[in-house]
Amino acid sequence: MTAYQERLVVPVRWWLLAGVACCAVALAVAPLGTGPALAAASVMAVLLTAALLAYGAARLRVQDGVLITDGLAVRVERLGWVEILDEAEALEWRTFRAGPHARFALRAYIPTAVRVEIADPGVPYRYVYVSTRHPLRVVRAINAAKAEQAPV
Repeated sequence: MTAYQERLVVPVRWWLLAGVACCAVALAVAPLGTGPALAAASVMAVLLTAALLAYGAARLRVQDGVLITDGLAVRVERLGWVEILDEAEALEWRTFRAGPHARFALRAYIPTAVRVEIADPGVPYRYVYVSTRHPLRVVRAINAAKAEQAPV
């Protein structure tokens, strides 16, 4: 059962900037002729599309009692507290506050995040920083999954 799922897609403005970049490449190559200009713009469009789709393919899930994001999968019973980070706090943790004991699953274009403690001493990270557009939903999903996993 999936308690929460979010795809961290890139914002529309990035796609618009990619379109502008393709037009700029076409204009730069235009003195060579229409064919080379179209070819250069097409190659640029393919490369930028692939890059934006790959970067925006990151997912955040709480599924079957596991927090899954960017190659990290941790069972919720191994998680400690979950802290919601607003824009200012998230920026601090993204830049200078985090240490080498952190694992990051962040996207710079998403201003809010959660910081989740890893309570398992077998995991080399003390906490994971996860970008999310809906931090409260992530906290609720993790807490609900913990409640389901708790012994009766």
